[in-house]
Amino acid sequence: MWRRSETSVLAQPEAGSTHAARGWLSPARRAYAYAGALAAGALAVLLLTPDARPSADPAYAPLGAGLLAGSLLTVRLRPREAGATLLLIPALAAEARFGMAALPAIVYTSLVGSLVRRVTGAALPVAAASDTLAFAVAHLVGQATALDLFGRLAVFAVIFVFARVALAQLAVWLGGPETQHARAQRPDPFVLLALAPLGALPLLAWQGLGDGGLLLGLAALFMVLMVMVEARNLATARAEVEAERDQLVRANALQRDLTHLITHELKNPLTAVLVYTQLIEKALREDSRERLPGHIGRIKQSAQAIQQLVDNLLQLSRLEDTGELPDAEPIDLAALVEGVPCCCARRSATW
Repeated sequence: MWRRSETSVLAQPEAGSTHAARGWLSPARRAYAYAGALAAGALAVLLLTPDARPSADPAYAPLGAGLLAGSLLTVRLRPREAGATLLLIPALAAEARFGMAALPAIVYTSLVGSLVRRVTGAALPVAAASDTLAFAVAHLVGQATALDLFGRLAVFAVIFVFARVALAQLAVWLGGPETQHARAQRPDPFVLLALAPLGALPLLAWQGLGDGGLLLGLAALFMVLMVMVEARNLATARAEVEAERDQLVRANALQRDLTHLITHELKNPLTAVLVYTQLIEKALREDSRERLPGHIGRIKQSAQAIQQLVDNLLQLSRLEDTGELPDAEPIDLAALVEGVPCCCARRSATW
């Protein structure tokens, strides 16, 4: 058998406050230091790469709009979790058409997409810098292979996805949880790699019809993806609502049980306090002061029982607020059972 230890829960705020008081090692400063280092690395790639310059080609701006649409289109597979953006699909078209010249558009669209989703704090530069570095690394690896266009783009897609996932994990390890945001994207490699082949459709149109075919194919693909993503997100939202409803039902049931418990547990000690108070008044009127210590002792025991009940309720409230349970520890079930008759005997003697 196992029971929950109360000491670990009570000790958690002290540990958190001690960690937060470590000067420059505080979680917020650690997160911003990592965000600054990552942003500096992305800026160095932009400045030191000769080809990473915006293009004057007429297709550059519409393709940038496609990148922005991909950074805003988010698919959510699991309740209470941020989804993964579909930036990879337009990034494939941008890589095929402009190569490293699309890097400034990646930075801009990633920043704007995060701002539209209301991402704040250190998570904002971390998201933009991660997309930038993932695109640059994927481009370099793809260009280093001796494959045809679609082979290089397949390599680009795999490297981009796993580089983005690796940078997200690195942000948690080095920057801490402050680098994450509830509305920031959570790259899902399975979803992105499953959807990556769809990015070949606009490229096929590009090979046959030129830039117009590329843009029209990308727009048509996004129309289909918007319907699919909205259907998936609605299903996820429905699961969230059902989970919230179940949680509300459990909370109402718990509230009823607590009300019954409090009423039952407070009734006996309060009755004892009233009874022994009346006995004390009677003893004072009859000048039987030798009975007073016993009556006062019974009142004290009842007050201690009420205090123990209040302490238990406060502990339960802390557990509900934090959503965390203390660590389990073993108990001696035999000793617990053997102590029940003694406890009952003391209660019967008390009342």
